[in-house]
Amino acid sequence: MHDYASGTVVVETYAKSRAEGAALFLAGAIGAVGLFGFQIWSAWSRPTPADRAAISKANDGLAVIARVQEVYKEKHGTYATSIDQLAEASGDPAEFRSAMAMLFMPEPFKMEAGNRGWRIRAAAIDRRRTPVVREGP
Repeated sequence: MHDYASGTVVVETYAKSRAEGAALFLAGAIGAVGLFGFQIWSAWSRPTPADRAAISKANDGLAVIARVQEVYKEKHGTYATSIDQLAEASGDPAEFRSAMAMLFMPEPFKMEAGNRGWRIRAAAIDRRRTPVVREGP
């Protein structure tokens, strides 16, 4: 099309054999299918608004856990090392566990704590199971 618009003509220096023409067509078709597949994959792998909301809620949940950790330390002199300890410190263990189930995947949920600090690693409930981490104090 662009040759007609510019008034030029493409001239082949030699005639391609049928096999060479078929190989070039196949290479072009594979390239086009590959680009189409990449476009679909890149659109699918992009975080959706629901994914972003789930990650935001998970980070907000970690902020609540940070406050509960501080309450636990004030009472016990050390940070909580288990979810059960945090649930008890929250004041409403059933509600705490229910909220945790709505914010985080059950696995992997790792909690490390000691006298001087704590770290929680979890995965948000989104399509990619995005890792979220919070450390304190």
